[in-house]
Amino acid sequence: MKIWDLNVEEIYVDDRIFWKIPIDNPFFENGKYKVGLNAKLFQEARKKGVDKFILKVGDREITMNVAPPRALKDKEKMGEYEDRKSMFQGAPDMRMYHFSVI
Repeated sequence: MKIWDLNVEEIYVDDRIFWKIPIDNPFFENGKYKVGLNAKLFQEARKKGVDKFILKVGDREITMNVAPPRALKDKEKMGEYEDRKSMFQGAPDMRMYHFSVI
């Protein structure tokens, strides 16, 4: 499935749902590699009951919990996000939250 241009693979293990997400462009900031994940990804994951993300960065796989709304608000307070202009006229900006991966 695609969520805002991310190819997401849904994996079922027992009663748990995992989303495997390939990350093509991690970035280096403050001595760490980070990835940007958009707010819509978290909204959709919570709606579907996803337990964890598996981020595929190069040849590594990093497992992370689906951040609850409170954790995303904390990222906003700490400035660990960016707003990207939408490609579509009149559409709201896309909020990207930054997470350390390596």
